[in-house]
Amino acid sequence: MKTVFSFALISLAFLGAQSAHAACTQPEAEVIGVVQAIASEDAATCTVQLGKFETSPNLNCPLYLEQGNAFISIKKNAGQCSVKAGDSISGYIHQGADSIIYLE
Repeated sequence: MKTVFSFALISLAFLGAQSAHAACTQPEAEVIGVVQAIASEDAATCTVQLGKFETSPNLNCPLYLEQGNAFISIKKNAGQCSVKAGDSISGYIHQGADSIIYLE
């Protein structure tokens, strides 16, 4: 009886974890890294390529970045990019519905 109860409890925990990831609509992570280059700009954002970086993905809705292929959009400040190559950045990032990764 104890074995059946344990199995049922483990099964419920597994199903709960699966449903939490199924409801994931905005993947997130915490990031700290160094800007390697400004990849592009538009009227509202600068897209930067990260050199070295570390992330800590959200447990419920994780966002993973690939080393060497990490691009993040950052809002401009007064029409100017607020970072340049060599600057350190840190904060929370999320993936928008448009698949672009944004720094909050």
